[in-house]
Amino acid sequence: MKSKNIEKLFEEHIDKTKSKSVKIFTDCKYLLDDMSYNSARVDVKRTNMDLISLAIIEYAKNHYPSSFNDWKNGSLPGQSSNNQ
Repeated sequence: MKSKNIEKLFEEHIDKTKSKSVKIFTDCKYLLDDMSYNSARVDVKRTNMDLISLAIIEYAKNHYPSSFNDWKNGSLPGQSSNNQ
């Protein structure tokens, strides 16, 4: 896994003038580093987008648990309850 490629993908979509964006980027980057390390150790091959998606989901679950549960249960606007 090339963590430089993952970092580059993230940096392309971050507005560094907004401190919250940088905080989210940093938190997700830490999660990505852990996931990349663990993925390499257990021979689980994941793509960069898999890892980015997992990091964002993990970030949402940790920082916005009630909204995350609403999303997971398909109860946010625009989502049907069949998307579980």
